[in-house]
Amino acid sequence: RSCITQLLDVVHNIGKALDCGKEIDMIYLDFSKAFDSVPHDKLIVKLQQFGITGRLLHWYSDYLMGRKQRVVVDGVSSSYLDVTSGVPQGSIVGPLLFLVYVNDLPDAAKHSKVPMFADDSKCYRVIETSHDTQLLQSDLHSLCNWSSTSELKFNLKKCIGIRFSRKRLIESPEYSLNHELITLKPSQKDLGIIISNNLKWSPQITSIVSKANQMLGFLRRNCIHLTDTKCRRSLYLALVRAHLCYGSELWAPQSTSKDLLHQIWTLRPKPRRLYRPPYPSSDPLQFNQLLQTQPLQNCLFQKFLLQQNCASVEQPS
Repeated sequence: RSCITQLLDVVHNIGKALDCGKEIDMIYLDFSKAFDSVPHDKLIVKLQQFGITGRLLHWYSDYLMGRKQRVVVDGVSSSYLDVTSGVPQGSIVGPLLFLVYVNDLPDAAKHSKVPMFADDSKCYRVIETSHDTQLLQSDLHSLCNWSSTSELKFNLKKCIGIRFSRKRLIESPEYSLNHELITLKPSQKDLGIIISNNLKWSPQITSIVSKANQMLGFLRRNCIHLTDTKCRRSLYLALVRAHLCYGSELWAPQSTSKDLLHQIWTLRPKPRRLYRPPYPSSDPLQFNQLLQTQPLQNCLFQKFLLQQNCASVEQPS
């Protein structure tokens, strides 16, 4: 699954609970130096549990073990030290080995859901009574036990809690990890998308419009002498429109307020910002024709409809 499909599933569950008048408590978990902390001996054991044996297992063992490292500063080097943990970052098999190692993390929570994407994970449960908060806290204790056993420690300062609710007066539940209270916030960035506790998307839209404006200013200052239209088009699509299109399936243009959408629809490069004389027309249609791009409205709605079609195909008959 991609980031967006995982977020769509989570946001769908949150919205369904809120529509029924319920609340959801979610704890965002953050590993401390996740990829560097995987112990090699325990990783080899988990590979065996997945059925990897013989010469392939020996290959993985040789690939991970026997590594050494040192520090060199101004030509002066330290002595070598053995590397006993961590998967090689930047390698092809590194992320795969990490996923194999943390694959059983969701099984530690018996009463809550634990969606994961690489080292980003969260634990949440629908809250109807105080007993539900106790069950969620119990699962957090279980996740802490898994963390200690697996030698992957949580960064407690970066673990954040959110209570999703549409009530006017929202209670502030207390959850803890390793006996330290978790900070509750009204919003949190999840896989690049800002999700607020009332499931409104104004913080996300304000953020992406601000980033896109910053990139337009960057292009204006640094590309004033760049005359190649194809190159400018590539820069605009990669640095500006990418911010506006990412995650649009989540904040759903068809249900977003007109004031917020107006910020996005009107955010296009003004001719004087991207082109030298003679300037093209400021009409957005002519601008899109010049860059050979779809209007932003069409792009966002097509992404949303495509996602809806994919979701309907995946639904069991």
